[in-house]
Amino acid sequence: MYATSADWKMSNSSWSSEQENEMTNKMKNLGALHWFFIHTEDNTGRSVVIWPDKETAHTALTEVRENAAKEIGNTITATCEGPVNGF
Repeated sequence: MYATSADWKMSNSSWSSEQENEMTNKMKNLGALHWFFIHTEDNTGRSVVIWPDKETAHTALTEVRENAAKEIGNTITATCEGPVNGF
């Protein structure tokens, strides 16, 4: 498994259940095994995604990250990624 994480600056601090369901479905359709979004402050958050492998992650994230900026104006301020160890 492979994990990716991104810190986001949100253009709109509100987050609806509809947006959460939409993003969850999008991430699943792109191959994510697990997707989490942690609100770290009023207008910032961190996404953590577990993927089956690095290739799936990179293919999916190219689409997700570009569309997030275009669709809702959110920007990435930092990223990290790597293999998942443990259980």
